[in-house]
Amino acid sequence: MKMIIYLVVVMSLIGCIPSTRDYYYASLESIFGIEVLVRGKVPLRDLSGNSEIPISYILRRDMYNLYFQVGDTSHFPHFTISVKNSGGANFHLKPRRNLQARSKTGAICASYYSDTENLSKLFFSWSIGCLSENIDKYMSFDVLDENGTLIAQEELPFILIQDGRYTLIDGL
Repeated sequence: MKMIIYLVVVMSLIGCIPSTRDYYYASLESIFGIEVLVRGKVPLRDLSGNSEIPISYILRRDMYNLYFQVGDTSHFPHFTISVKNSGGANFHLKPRRNLQARSKTGAICASYYSDTENLSKLFFSWSIGCLSENIDKYMSFDVLDENGTLIAQEELPFILIQDGRYTLIDGL
């Protein structure tokens, strides 16, 4: 008991405080035509009380298929998106940033990162500061052929669903 009291005192003096938060994932199940490929638990460290969720999706279009993989590298909602052309040519993804989706504090909610090694891949994340914001949530990107010609514009809605909790040590 003395050791626990000692640890609490020391942690409070050095500014390390455990912080428990709800874990949210972005669900694409409301998109017309989307299929869930895999359900499973997100293997995030310090995540508990979570259930099996859709972690891999496919959205079939006439000229290409889009694949979505729920991220397992951080505690905020994020995806890896990739495109495969049904005809064999290389297609690329280019983000269309929605700068209007902002939190009450002005933070931009959606972030996109292109994979510079593989332009058919795009990383999308939704800011933790925008979890409870009452704004439209969607991913926007263009599908381009290998010459950079626009094939399609995608604007895909998602919803955030709470599934489990995680605890991190915050430093003050």
